[in-house]
Amino acid sequence: CRYRCVVFVAGIVLLAFPGLAHFLPCAEQRAGFRHVVGDGSMELLEVVAGYRGVHVVLDVLANQFESKISLLPVPARRYTDPSAGRLTPRRGTYAISGPNKHNNDGSRVHRTGRTVMKHFLKVLLSTGLAGFLFATGAMADQSLKIGWIGPLSGWGTFGGTAIMRGTALAIDHINAEGGVHGRMLELVTRDSAAKPEQAITVARDLIDREEVHALIGKFDSSSAKALNPVIHEGGVPMMLSIAAATKNIEYERDPNFMFRTSGADHFIAQFLVDFAVREFGAEKIAIGYEDTGYGFGGRDDITKALEARGMEPVAKVKFSRPDTDMTAQAQIIQRSGADAVILYSIAKADAMMIRSLNKVGADTTVICAWAASSPALPKFAGPLANGITVMQTYSFLDDNLDSLGKKVLADFMGKHDVADPAMIVTPAFTAHAYDGMLLLGAAMKKADLSLDPADLASDRMKIRDALEDGLGPVKGLIKTYEPAFTKDNHDAVGPSDYIMTVWKDGKLIPYQGEHSWGKKH
Repeated sequence: CRYRCVVFVAGIVLLAFPGLAHFLPCAEQRAGFRHVVGDGSMELLEVVAGYRGVHVVLDVLANQFESKISLLPVPARRYTDPSAGRLTPRRGTYAISGPNKHNNDGSRVHRTGRTVMKHFLKVLLSTGLAGFLFATGAMADQSLKIGWIGPLSGWGTFGGTAIMRGTALAIDHINAEGGVHGRMLELVTRDSAAKPEQAITVARDLIDREEVHALIGKFDSSSAKALNPVIHEGGVPMMLSIAAATKNIEYERDPNFMFRTSGADHFIAQFLVDFAVREFGAEKIAIGYEDTGYGFGGRDDITKALEARGMEPVAKVKFSRPDTDMTAQAQIIQRSGADAVILYSIAKADAMMIRSLNKVGADTTVICAWAASSPALPKFAGPLANGITVMQTYSFLDDNLDSLGKKVLADFMGKHDVADPAMIVTPAFTAHAYDGMLLLGAAMKKADLSLDPADLASDRMKIRDALEDGLGPVKGLIKTYEPAFTKDNHDAVGPSDYIMTVWKDGKLIPYQGEHSWGKKH
């Protein structure tokens, strides 16, 4: 008992170490600290606080302090082979785990004798941390889970990573301000690989097994569309950070659980047509689109936007994402006499079309929807990418960043070791996710949540209702949302929030033209 008191008090003192608090609220680290460990000191922490995986932090801190503190006698126990399951204490010995020592079968060697300070520090830190977690209520069992779905593998990895990072940073900021109703938010991520069937599987896992309070993420519209039945059957609100296809928000559903903080294609189409006509004086506009739900939807929305102006497309050409030679389609556009072509596809396919247009000598202005913000465009188009314009909603390269934009930029660059803001991949995706998570957090704070696991279904509905019922003002990166949504509008970002950007020497920068194409254009 005497030793435990000393350890506990010393642990509380060491928790004043300034860097330690950084480890607790970080969404990405918390999301990774979910596996069972078998160290004796961690068993103590698990029993006291129920907080798994903190041995990663303890190892780092113990290594930092080890060389500065002398040997002390610390009572310990000898344990059975960890490979047999949970460790079983044996009385009457002093024992430590030898550093990096293993038996032939891979199990750790346990040696009797006096210990080095490293083991003592891990016990000390874990015990102190347990007390700290009790005091702050930051225990894993009391966290509120937010499920994240998006591609972290496959062709959409760049977009999924940007969305996840924006979501995680928003959770960091929410937790730093006390969380929601005194609880920390915990981000639980799942890789959808931009495949609808996989998105459905992981969504059900998050809803049923992880029991998340809300969902956020996505990237590809085909997967987002496939998720609609799943989230409505589960009664879980979902915030789409990117999935612009108009029909992803199914307004015929009541209550509607799908919300969005990215652009919507019917609005984006109007913006792109307006840009082509006003900025370049285009009178003959062609459409190039991929043969997916995203491409077909973009084709239809641009056609409607042209018709609203008394125009019609002079050509419509279809291609597939894997195509590397689009000469035939480029020749159709050239023969049509188009003075502008609007492309609706992923960045690599856009690049192939740009190269094919150049190959046939077509003298036409190329304007792209949001997906061309991927670095794949300059990668595959090379110097031909210079001057290609891309619709976006946010840029960290804006000369007039407000205080929130500067804070998010600084925190993002520090967290992900980014030296140049221009190197942030698809920054608008990050902004959509950041704002969407802020809106979810605000709705959770506004809602009168029970926080009783037995009332999870009711709490999910309360979050949905809070999102829809006059939520705001909420200050975000893209704008201040007031209200964020209404019953008839689940798109928080509208045409007046769009901006135009342009590729220049591998960087996507705000477009400067004859007219203003920043916000409120």
